[in-house]
Amino acid sequence: MALAAYATYADVQGLGGDFSVPSAYSEADVAIELERASRRLDAITHMYFGSEELTLVLNGSGSEILPTLSITRWPILSITNVRWNPDYYSKDYDWVNSGTLISEDDYIVTDSRRALERVYVSNSIRGVDRVSVLWERGSKNYRIVGNFGYGNVPEAIRFACVLLAREIMIPGSSNKYEKAVVESFGDGYMRTRSFRTRTSARIDVRIPPMTGIPAVDDLIEPFIDKTPLMSVIR
Repeated sequence: MALAAYATYADVQGLGGDFSVPSAYSEADVAIELERASRRLDAITHMYFGSEELTLVLNGSGSEILPTLSITRWPILSITNVRWNPDYYSKDYDWVNSGTLISEDDYIVTDSRRALERVYVSNSIRGVDRVSVLWERGSKNYRIVGNFGYGNVPEAIRFACVLLAREIMIPGSSNKYEKAVVESFGDGYMRTRSFRTRTSARIDVRIPPMTGIPAVDDLIEPFIDKTPLMSVIR
């Protein structure tokens, strides 16, 4: 699965001010560094800031909620289809021809975008009722196909990607942006030697550095997904 980089060669040259790419780096070399920087940001934030089609095979929960967090932290952007098979036993199972298609009217994406909630819509004398039903408990008995990810690249992530790539080419090149990042993105951090402290009205939270590059760490910290993989969140 080839994921997109979060910035371009033009961004490296001009985002946040002019930057002269060293002559040793071709445009293709810069593209490689941007891709590496993007995947490093993915690993730190537990997020993909684009949109990617994924196929997830999940265990039925026996409840109203079918979480996707057992496989990915990426939020659900849209669902293409959901299929059920009570007798799944092989990775070669023909889901398209043998799996039962679940109507898109029978589930919704939860507010957290990390699970599907099973519902059944019926007419009654009161109008339209939405009645909760269960996802059948089982092992690998549901397959979800859909688009997952953040959906768009925030400006802060694009700039962080650029700064990481520039640091490879010219170490220390991001230092001049440290103060500007705090002023522009307003993240309210005060730094000590090896930890940053976020100050609020109630508590000070000490956060270890992530890349070791202060300007980059300030940019990406608000986007780090701290949701436990096995959590079930509506």
